[in-house]
Amino acid sequence: MWAHDRLESRSFLTQPKVVAHESGMYPDEVEQYLANKIEAPAQVAIEKVRNLVSLEGGDRIALATYIVALWKRVPEGRRRASERMPEVAASVKADVLAQIDKLVEEDPSRSALGDERRAQVNSIIRLYEEDPPPDIWHRSLHTEFTPRVVDSLLSMEWRYLHTKNSIFLASDNPVFFFAHEGVGQPTSELTLPFSSSVALWANRRTSPRMSVIQASPGAVRELNRRAAYNATRFVFSIRNNAWILPFHCKKKWALSRLQ
Repeated sequence: MWAHDRLESRSFLTQPKVVAHESGMYPDEVEQYLANKIEAPAQVAIEKVRNLVSLEGGDRIALATYIVALWKRVPEGRRRASERMPEVAASVKADVLAQIDKLVEEDPSRSALGDERRAQVNSIIRLYEEDPPPDIWHRSLHTEFTPRVVDSLLSMEWRYLHTKNSIFLASDNPVFFFAHEGVGQPTSELTLPFSSSVALWANRRTSPRMSVIQASPGAVRELNRRAAYNATRFVFSIRNNAWILPFHCKKKWALSRLQ
């Protein structure tokens, strides 16, 4: 495949194991969880999508679980988890300090101990804010912690977008949805390319479920804008078309909903 690097403004021929792999990104137990509980159950569903075969029952659940994990496991997911740490830490801190205050109020003789515990809490929380431990992000990759996100995705109508003459781009952050509304709103939609010619489009505005649509040139352009917009650094393509690198290196993309 071809990789298009926004950071270095260059395109090069490569393989997924070279450019889409980071050694030591997860500990062994997380690697095993992702391989056995997320990737393996979804393989049949992924092949069905690539071949435009409808999904039912367990395949649909396996693919929804895979998509949620994919959204969280990429480098951008790691950054999001780190970015949220101050907010989470502040909430935990407020809760623990309130419990300490309640104990001291019930037993004023514990006032000195309460001061000591408050100082400890402040110190620990400050460490988490300044240098979030990676295991917090690793635990978040377990999709059982986010069942409502999986359920929201399953409640959407899924369609395949198929193109014969154009190509879909992929990126190092491939799951797209409008961040301000997530996937749980009536107007939410999610797109994800599964090959250069097939992409999944999930929304709540269309029916029937699991039909195949020949993607218009405008729809292909929109999905490719989403790939470039979402990318942390790389977009990927099956061909090295001259327009891809300049397109990827743009600073702004006007995104719109699919019709």
